[in-house]
Amino acid sequence: MITYFLKSFICLALLLVFYHLVLEREKMHQFNRFYLLGSILFSFVAPLYNIYI
Repeated sequence: MITYFLKSFICLALLLVFYHLVLEREKMHQFNRFYLLGSILFSFVAPLYNIYI
């Protein structure tokens, strides 16, 4: 359970850093809104998947 929260936090932090560096100054408010909502959903779903190499 702790690993899930750590993975989720790391994923959300990376997506938020990308938003602040690239998308914050853009004038596409509707896209930014959907990006932020989608990043929250993605950060909760992404740690559930296992990728095997």
